[in-house]
Amino acid sequence: MAHEAFQESRSRVYIGRQHYFDSINQHIANMHAHPLVIVGRSGLGKSALVCNWAARYAESHLSTFVLTHYIGSTSASTDLSNMLRRLISELIHQFSLQREPAKELSGLIDEFPSILAEAGSKGKIVIVLD
Repeated sequence: MAHEAFQESRSRVYIGRQHYFDSINQHIANMHAHPLVIVGRSGLGKSALVCNWAARYAESHLSTFVLTHYIGSTSASTDLSNMLRRLISELIHQFSLQREPAKELSGLIDEFPSILAEAGSKGKIVIVLD
């Protein structure tokens, strides 16, 4: 819920430029194996761009699971164990995987690629980390 509230708060005041959305959409459509990284100075609107893009993409691509995690939106969101546990739990829930997240960080790190692959075999996933 906190991540959705963070996204909503950044979506209300964004004055976007369509070419940024188009560039992100093109990257996703080309199914690149490498991540897209958006960089820039603090305060330029990177988080607002990502929040707005994720919301619009999710609304227009209902068959794609858009999983967002906004680092800093809660005190727990900055902890790697909590972040991986949340991402893994969301994937398990969304794709009805018969698994339980590991308890320790090392287990979460080890299992994340296989859970992502298993979930990806059941549907399209876009993960947004900001």
